[in-house]
Amino acid sequence: MRLSEQSQRRIPYLLGIIVILYTVKPSIVFKPNGKPRVYGVGYDEEGYKKTLYTFQFVVIIIVLLIMVFF
Repeated sequence: MRLSEQSQRRIPYLLGIIVILYTVKPSIVFKPNGKPRVYGVGYDEEGYKKTLYTFQFVVIIIVLLIMVFF
């Protein structure tokens, strides 16, 4: 299966943005104690806020933005 030239051009942008975001803002993925964040509203059993803004959600938004603007 061959990717189109346009898709091949988008992949490095996507990977670069994901790596930079993961490096600069790890709190999207992890709680301060190093465990993964819990999806939802309210507080989890350890007292940390649950979040609706997960890393997977951020990746989906980035992919959509790259599809529209590149």
